[in-house]
Amino acid sequence: MIIARSMTKPLAQMTRAVEGLSHNAPMKVSTGASGEIGVLAKAFACMDADMREKTAALNREIEERSRLFDNSSDLILTTDHEGNFLRVSPSCKTILGYDPEEMIGRNGVDFTYPDDLRAVQAEMRLARRGQQRRNFETRCVHKDGRVVTLAWSNVWSEPLQRHFFIGRDMTETKKGAGALLDSERMARTIIGSASR
Repeated sequence: MIIARSMTKPLAQMTRAVEGLSHNAPMKVSTGASGEIGVLAKAFACMDADMREKTAALNREIEERSRLFDNSSDLILTTDHEGNFLRVSPSCKTILGYDPEEMIGRNGVDFTYPDDLRAVQAEMRLARRGQQRRNFETRCVHKDGRVVTLAWSNVWSEPLQRHFFIGRDMTETKKGAGALLDSERMARTIIGSASR
């Protein structure tokens, strides 16, 4: 009877601890028991500590990625194979004038400048074939109707069947480059006229 109690009590504690483990409850098991039950209790305690450490690390990683996604000044999009938006970063409000909820569930065709649709579709096909390019440019249509130029990176995940896009707003850079070219042309014209 004494032997049965000495085995039954630690075994019942371990059973409750393991059941609690499945509900993420703290594992309370006596690791002072001797023999096989003590070894088993110590193994469960190590497993619990290891699982909690890995879960905490995973939660930190998820939080870090969420902060990056939520605070990026670049536009970050996740789409399915057909280009339907699954996730859209909050930066879309600044860049395109839309709240993420207005874009999620819709297709990229609804936001892409019509003349650039074929180029975007070609880039998506290339990515699915493993030929990813960085910084291909396309134009999107802002909510207010103006054109926004974005330089994109696109990565295809075969296991997830998802495209991951990162787009940098190049509109002001393009305007600045255009203004510089106009100034250079004007300067050449003035120099050419003065030398005659």
